[in-house]
Amino acid sequence: MYNIAPLPSIGLNFGFSFTPKWSLSTKVSVVGVSFGDVSTSVLQTSINARYKFNETVGLLMGITYFNASVTIDDETVITDIAYDYDGGFIGMHFGF
Repeated sequence: MYNIAPLPSIGLNFGFSFTPKWSLSTKVSVVGVSFGDVSTSVLQTSINARYKFNETVGLLMGITYFNASVTIDDETVITDIAYDYDGGFIGMHFGF
């Protein structure tokens, strides 16, 4: 049996356009929940720069950090699970 519940998320999202073609955005978000013997937290931050080739296609580049951890406190065993990554990226942006 699975329990489904909405997770509270707190974050900040800032964006600024230097020119009609160049923009910069920053995002920080935090999610944390505890239910029964399971507790979890997620932190994500990113800084992105975007160059628009035209109205719908652009180049996206930036750095990101992501960390998620889960603790399961059973009566006999405590299990800690962690996943994180950080690094740079580059890609295409499509907006319609």
